[in-house]
Amino acid sequence: MIDINEVICLVVHKSDFFLNRGDIFTFEIYLMSERVFLFGAETAYSQRKWTSAIAKHFVPPVAESLLERDCDLIGQVYYKDCHNLDQWRKGWFAIEKSSLYFCLEMEDAEEDSIYLRRLQEL
Repeated sequence: MIDINEVICLVVHKSDFFLNRGDIFTFEIYLMSERVFLFGAETAYSQRKWTSAIAKHFVPPVAESLLERDCDLIGQVYYKDCHNLDQWRKGWFAIEKSSLYFCLEMEDAEEDSIYLRRLQEL
């Protein structure tokens, strides 16, 4: 049993070829305790259903817009706000292809994005 409150990140692998038996569709769940769980599904549809259901339970309402994306990675991110460099803040992110989408845990925070291929410094 996995405590959903311990989940910090969900990684979706689009398709893997395993032992010449055909495609398998895997995803990983990362926990705060630094444990990683790898799961497999028989079809891409089944994989999407599982990852969507899991993500809905650990991504808070402030970042639920990230759930609408066909992301490869979704989870928590800690950052320092330029207004207060002494304190870490928590936000949420999703990576879809070459774009990083994020929602910061602030009042009235909206989703924003960064195109990673053009990024030179973060």
